[in-house]
Amino acid sequence: MSLRGGAIDNQGCTITITDTTFTYNKVRYLSSSGAVNNNNSGEGVGGAICVREGGTVTMTGGSFSSGDAARKGGAVMVFSGPNGGNPSPTTTFTATATYFSNNEVKYPYYGSYGGAIYNEDSTINLNGCKVSESTGESKQMAIKETLREG
Repeated sequence: MSLRGGAIDNQGCTITITDTTFTYNKVRYLSSSGAVNNNNSGEGVGGAICVREGGTVTMTGGSFSSGDAARKGGAVMVFSGPNGGNPSPTTTFTATATYFSNNEVKYPYYGSYGGAIYNEDSTINLNGCKVSESTGESKQMAIKETLREG
């Protein structure tokens, strides 16, 4: 089981996905002993896909269903990440005619956000997508965006 992106963990690459189904992808938030970890380590994000630190994912068609993450982005987590005080690279997730259903985030230790998608300081483009039955345990929302100041 992965800690980031149950199917794909994309750091700085460009990926194009067409008519693909992601089902039952899961990521957890584990300590080195394998127990559920209660610290804020940044793991357990992006049930199916984690796009980070300059990565780009473009998806056309397909679906994300019954995925879950421990903390953020039951289906997809998108974040630019730290860059040593320099401007963060552009990170982008684009989905067209994609269906998100029954995705969730499960453990509210430090907030469970974005049942379908969690976006932090990045760009998401959703065109003709449908989102249903996707929730976060502590904050009931399908899509969550967070932008840092500075």
